[in-house]
Amino acid sequence: MRGVLLCIISMSKVARSMRIAIQGSGVAAASCAQRLSNFHDVTVFESGRGPGGRMSTRRAGSYQWDHGAQYFSPKTEQFAGAVDEWRASGWCEVWQGVHCVWSAEAGVSRDPKAGGVKRYVGSPGMNAICKGLLAGIDTRFEARATARRHPLGSPSWTLEHGKTGETLGEFDFVISTDKTSAALHRRDLDRKLLDAFVKPAAAVRSYPSLALMVATKPTGLEFDSLLLEGHPHFSWLARDDSKPGRRRSDGDECWLAHASPGFTERLIAASKQSRGKQKPNALRSAIVRELVGP
Repeated sequence: MRGVLLCIISMSKVARSMRIAIQGSGVAAASCAQRLSNFHDVTVFESGRGPGGRMSTRRAGSYQWDHGAQYFSPKTEQFAGAVDEWRASGWCEVWQGVHCVWSAEAGVSRDPKAGGVKRYVGSPGMNAICKGLLAGIDTRFEARATARRHPLGSPSWTLEHGKTGETLGEFDFVISTDKTSAALHRRDLDRKLLDAFVKPAAAVRSYPSLALMVATKPTGLEFDSLLLEGHPHFSWLARDDSKPGRRRSDGDECWLAHASPGFTERLIAASKQSRGKQKPNALRSAIVRELVGP
């Protein structure tokens, strides 16, 4: 799981409590908001309907799926310390599942790394961590905030709703935790202030991946996650209800499949070439046709 934390600082030497806006509500944003809220007035703006970013949880009735990040394994002492705090708060647990790998040559076999790596997941959903970190903090959903910087004086920034143009508030600092917010085509961020951040962010390659979420009767499959190596369509398959906090009493299973980046890119490119000739739901129909079948 990777994150890019971009801080746009407009005032450098101030001791008073400040008004700080944070764009995004993923782990980087929520962690930043929690720390800063101890000393400053923090407002979080999230364009989606709930917190989590790439750790979001999708629900349909009683069913749920982690459709982005599937788990995380700390690789530094600092991150491991944070995870210990999250676990003590009841926000995450270890996923004790049957983890396997697939290849065309060997078929399905146990993941040789599974025994030595702890796989943590948010509980009862991946976004439980961000929900916990943002508890008590002013968080506004479905608000894609754009920032307008004032050249002189205070406040330094005015945030507006990207769709309605409504003024969302005036702030001393703006913090962006979304790589997309630093993209060169975005005009709401000051390019001069971003020079030190844009190049490293651009160097992190992002690959698209379609997520197929399926609820089904018991399948009898003998694994809880499957990493597919070299499969033409899929790269990952997981039974979401095998994760802590997601057990079902009715026996139904919730499966999540991630399409491979190559397949996803080809499908998106093909839909762009024929755009204008298709009906509005043509891409969705094409995805269902390719991943599920007619």
